Amino acid sequence: MKDAELALRYQPLLELDPKEPDHIIDVFYKVKRYGDKTSILYVYSWDRQDSPFLGWLLNHAFDYEPIVVTLDKKGEVIKVAYDRSHYRVGVTDKPYLRVVRGFHNYKPLKEKPEKPWKARDMKPLSPEMLKGMDADLKGVKRFFGLFKPLSLLGAYIDPAAYGKGDSFSTPEEREDKQSDDKCVNKKKDDKRKNKKPTNL
Repeated sequence: MKDAELALRYQPLLELDPKEPDHIIDVFYKVKRYGDKTSILYVYSWDRQDSPFLGWLLNHAFDYEPIVVTLDKKGEVIKVAYDRSHYRVGVTDKPYLRVVRGFHNYKPLKEKPEKPWKARDMKPLSPEMLKGMDADLKGVKRFFGLFKPLSLLGAYIDPAAYGKGDSFSTPEEREDKQSDDKCVNKKKDDKRKNKKPTNL
């Protein structure tokens, strides 16, 4: 199956808020095959982010929202990684997602939406388009103590790599976070090993 057909066939089914003030203007895709599995990166391009509160701080004149759908060799969906908030990755096993009004991040749904939004056509995500998106994203800062630029580059290069606890970011930033997490986990393990047993 060609990449374009694959992307259209396995696109997530989205539930949009009836009061959503903004509009999806394009959907971009990138397919990567890993032998016995395939991952499809979808980037939903909105005309703007129009936050229902703190708009003066959070609004901007574009919005790019990623979702990665991973399939097994039989074509069954085995993982859906999505932007749960400010490019922090959430994971579910069903391609059913609710779009949060104004912010356009996603919440997982247990059942298929009654009236799902689906794209009729999509555009391949080219390196040039990705570069332009990342240039826009550099002006958006992360909250929750992660004050680093957002990026789609890592998901473009290796979409299947992103899972719960990650953030959509550059490959270098993801490697730094994994290294930090290993150090934290090692300290926890060492602390448990050195803990003296309680005398009963």
